[in-house]
Amino acid sequence: MSNSFRFRNFVFATFVCAFACMLSACEQNTASFAAQRKTYAADQAAAAEQTAQEIKRLQVAKELDESDALDSDLTPTRRQDFTVQAAKADRAIRELQHGFPVENGEIEEALDIPPRHLTPVKRAQLISQLQQAKALDDKRAQEILLYWHDDEPAVRSEFDLQSERAGEIAKDLELGESVHWGDIRQALYVPADPM
Repeated sequence: MSNSFRFRNFVFATFVCAFACMLSACEQNTASFAAQRKTYAADQAAAAEQTAQEIKRLQVAKELDESDALDSDLTPTRRQDFTVQAAKADRAIRELQHGFPVENGEIEEALDIPPRHLTPVKRAQLISQLQQAKALDDKRAQEILLYWHDDEPAVRSEFDLQSERAGEIAKDLELGESVHWGDIRQALYVPADPM
């Protein structure tokens, strides 16, 4: 055998080997890509299923809210509360249906169904919760004064405002006033501890 023949065989064998390796790498990349696509498709299907479930829950809440909003046995304040809640649920539904992200807090707020009536027991529970929220707001405002080197009036004023709001709503409930559910929920909110 001549050297040129051996060289051609060597070059041919090297080429075949390189081609086989390249095909093998392509097959691995194709398999990897297929696995990635399959995972992505499964993730998309799970997300679509979760969105569909959230929309169903919101639609049920909206229907309940709309029904209660028309109930003439309820006070005008309660009927307004249900109208507001139905609008929140409707907005969240439309955003989800159009592919917009909706925060979990917004969904939970839209799913919140106000009580139809504030019984004396429920009223007393809410007053107690509002007094606790007020006390915590006051405590946190005082901690800012005591423990921060610089007075932070903006942070402290947030607690002062919430304390005032909780006190006013608690007073209204004690007096038997009709208070909107959204106002009660807002007054129960205690800002995060800045310490």
